Amino acid sequence: MLYEYEKPQHDNHHLYDLNYDIDKKYCMSVLQNQLKNEEIYQDPKHGVADNWKVVRLEQFNYADKIIEDVGLKDFVKDYRSRFYLLEANSYLKTHIDYGTKCSLNFIIDGGQSPVTFEDEMELMPDPNSRFSYLYTSCLFNTSKPHGVSNDGPKRILFKISIFDKEYDEVRVKIKQKSGGHFYNQLGGDPKYKKFRDKFDGQKSLGDIYYDMHTSNLMPTNMKIDLDLFHEEIKDYQDLFEQWGPHHSDLPRTGLALTKLKEDVKSFPNPANWPLDAWAIEHPNQPLVDTDFTEPTDVLLNMKSLKPILEYKDYLARCNLLRWHDTARFWPHVDAMHPFHNLRLWGTNDPDNYAFCFWDELEGKYIKEENVEAGRIYVADTAKWHHTYCTADNNYQFFISLKVDAYDKIKQNLL
Repeated sequence: MLYEYEKPQHDNHHLYDLNYDIDKKYCMSVLQNQLKNEEIYQDPKHGVADNWKVVRLEQFNYADKIIEDVGLKDFVKDYRSRFYLLEANSYLKTHIDYGTKCSLNFIIDGGQSPVTFEDEMELMPDPNSRFSYLYTSCLFNTSKPHGVSNDGPKRILFKISIFDKEYDEVRVKIKQKSGGHFYNQLGGDPKYKKFRDKFDGQKSLGDIYYDMHTSNLMPTNMKIDLDLFHEEIKDYQDLFEQWGPHHSDLPRTGLALTKLKEDVKSFPNPANWPLDAWAIEHPNQPLVDTDFTEPTDVLLNMKSLKPILEYKDYLARCNLLRWHDTARFWPHVDAMHPFHNLRLWGTNDPDNYAFCFWDELEGKYIKEENVEAGRIYVADTAKWHHTYCTADNNYQFFISLKVDAYDKIKQNLL
């Protein structure tokens, strides 16, 4: 693969990676001194788990330091420290932690084992599920059913259980402290509350998103007549704009196919921005995909794009992207739970375009194969992905739709 990237940060309704450099050696020394207090885990809800041991700590100053380091001092007041030991080559059935709303989890020995979130209780966890994650330190949503598959040595977890704050509250608070990436800034910085309110106020799809997105790219019955498209697009070359104000060294341009009901003066046109970047630079005028609902003259006049107008009543932000050799998008996600839009995508030249999705168990991004030129696909952009181009004049059909299009899209799947 032309570009290699590190593992992306988990940031979803199940867990949020902390990337906290915990002192494992110190934690192990504390555990060794407390092993006399080891107990087989049991609770009134789930009974006894013989392979799951717990060591409870009455007072642990290091936990207080961690709470302060991640920005939770004086916000979280009821928290308790535990060590949990899962036997080698064993598993925990799906369960909800008893009494705990969320927790800070740190693997201190035994390596990573997939934790799997499921809808039903008491299931054998499936490490190949799309909801299986590997982590070393994270904020963990203990209120969701989850299980662990440990195919390796004994797994030792240090856990700070939080009893007085919900997962989403704690995640926002941690993001306020961590800053850094756009997603953290937009998700936690008070400066971007207007964006969060607008984003969260959109109509959402919820978990039925997953019922349709059973693979990374799913073909639909929509196909662009590429011979006609290549002829028509010659008349619109001067309308393409640089994709956002950043990375202007990369040959990435966009042509808006939908627009706002009321124009916003900007160059590039706000439809031709990454909208997270737009929100960062325009905190008092945030925009979301579902603001761009009006078809442009380009979309109305290009006969080759007529298949897109089948979704005229559901249009959100849609673009033609024109890329040349070396253009790329860095790893990112476009859709986040509870899902406020749906993404369709296609390209005129899949032989010179790579659409790569993160594979959690493989630990790398994997390029999608057998993509058909001109075919429009449902893209699971809730998964981390990156893209790049290896030839000039690569066009992508970049289609965002309102969630009301869900049933129609399902009907059009091949």
